[in-house]
Amino acid sequence: MLCGAFALDVTAQSTLNFPRAFTPSDLGSTGFAVVNPGSSSASATFTLRGTDGSTLATDTQTVAAGGQLAKLGSEL
Repeated sequence: MLCGAFALDVTAQSTLNFPRAFTPSDLGSTGFAVVNPGSSSASATFTLRGTDGSTLATDTQTVAAGGQLAKLGSEL
């Protein structure tokens, strides 16, 4: 019988989609929140898309290790 242990550098990625049409005024009252339960900081990229799928805006925020990020759509 052979038994081994290997150390791996593992990264995880999640993609969250919010399939909803927003008007510009909706973004001032719609909030988004993400948490990072990990032991190191993580990047969260928010992408606003048009109804045709084109990218209208992108913003990357850092979420601290063990922390959370809460922003209104107008802040992203």
